[in-house]
Amino acid sequence: AAPELHKTAFTHILRSLLHVGSVRVIGSTALLASHVATDDPGDKVTWQIVQPVLEAAGFQGMSIAELAAAKRLKEIGAEGVLALVCDSTNAMREGRSPSESEVERELADIVRHAKARVAFTTFASNVGRIRSIALAAEQAGRQVVLCGRALRRAVDAEGDLHMLDGLPPFHDEDAFQHLPRERVVAILTGSQGEPRAAMARLINDERPRPALTAGDTVVFSSRAIPGNETAINTIINGLTVRGMRVITDRDRPVHGSGHPRRDEIAELYRII
Repeated sequence: AAPELHKTAFTHILRSLLHVGSVRVIGSTALLASHVATDDPGDKVTWQIVQPVLEAAGFQGMSIAELAAAKRLKEIGAEGVLALVCDSTNAMREGRSPSESEVERELADIVRHAKARVAFTTFASNVGRIRSIALAAEQAGRQVVLCGRALRRAVDAEGDLHMLDGLPPFHDEDAFQHLPRERVVAILTGSQGEPRAAMARLINDERPRPALTAGDTVVFSSRAIPGNETAINTIINGLTVRGMRVITDRDRPVHGSGHPRRDEIAELYRII
């Protein structure tokens, strides 16, 4: 059990539902009020961590770990839940979030059918996505080039932890000088439009490599964090003006999110 936390606003919400209740936390966005147990009239709620089962899965793909999470949720629902307060950054999106295995197949299809260079931009910390991109490149007989210091640091750390074992070596930006255009897959930082990241500097002609040109494909294997839309759209516009094909998760399922969409949230409510 975590220490008591002052959560005035949320306490008032719970109090309106339950008077005062004991709250159990699942993942980062779902809170369960299980039973009336507190007689403290103050603005304190006891938070009890049950199991972080929602944060990474959202029921998508249903791996062994995710099936175990669903089983645990059903057990909690059977115990009896008076209130569930749940939210997700994808709550306004219909359907279900694609799983990483679905994304991997989609990325492989894009690389396989591309005629020129393929560049991906994603979160540098997304180990699973970097692995999916590397596998897609390997299947198509292409080499992976890393662009951006944050990405290189992340890949080096992931390599030290054996998280990228079994993959061909990653190349630095200098490899653009000698790799044939149809044999390149680049991974760049800057999926959120960060002004000093590789993608923005490329659009602003502030870096000589990667030398992306008309006919190349650029994939935003990420989703815009609210507030970053203008910066991202500026980059997309710059790529389009230069004759590059741009693919986002609005076009194809190139990003799998741990944040559930509407159908998954509805499933959570049904289980609980």
